This record gives sequence, C-alpha cells and structure tokens, in this order.
Amino acid sequence: VCTMGPVAVVYPEGTWYHSCTPEVLERIIQEHLIGGTPVAEYIITERPLPPTAPSRPSNLLQQLLAAFKRE
Repeated sequence: VCTMGPVAVVYPEGTWYHSCTPEVLERIIQEHLIGGTPVAEYIITERPLPPTAPSRPSNLLQQLLAAFKRE
C-alpha cells in the first residue's frame, strides 16, 4: 500500500484509494462523496463496514450536507 500512497479511505463503503494527490482527492470528493460513484481507476480494494457495526453512520454525508445548507 505504501508504494501506492498517499492513500485515502471512504467509509462506510470501505473504498480504499491510491495515488491521492490533491487533484485525485477532488475527484473522490466530487464523484464519490457527493455524486455517489466511486472513482474506479484509483480503487485499491473495498472493505465495507458490516451492516451491524455500531459506528456505521446512516446517511452521514446527507446529514452533513443538510446541516451546511441550513447555515
């Protein structure tokens, strides 16, 4: 993994990304976090959290976006 770094991970999906330059991170934010579509060309692996994991946020991104819209 270190040779493919820097890396980033998106939870709860558990999508691991390699080669995370600022430009790649911007794509991950726009396409995966906001758009809901993982950026396939940078995926290392996918290890989702189990559905019963107590720390699994439900719609966390939607909640955060809604909170920012209210401000």
